[in-house]
Amino acid sequence: MNLIVSILIAFPLGFFVPSRLAAQVSYAALYLFFYVSTGVILLIEWTAGSKEAFGPFPGGDDGQVLSFVLISAVVFGLGALLVHAGSVVRRRRASRHAAGVDVAVA
Repeated sequence: MNLIVSILIAFPLGFFVPSRLAAQVSYAALYLFFYVSTGVILLIEWTAGSKEAFGPFPGGDDGQVLSFVLISAVVFGLGALLVHAGSVVRRRRASRHAAGVDVAVA
């Protein structure tokens, strides 16, 4: 879920939001919202008796927890890079259009 949100939202945020800081903060807020929402949804389903997400009783060892944290950090970092890339593309497009205008005063 977070990977999908990162791919679909990060680049457009960087492209359409004029301030890079505002775009990064917006991305972080959206990512954290979906991160927490996904965790709560899975926890509610598990407490209701579903064994799809965690099994009968989750027994996560340190390796599983560490891999989950690392994967989440990588997905968040890639999304932040996409926000930055969107900002760079917007800036380059704006400078290319501005450089193409030549107003000569006679």
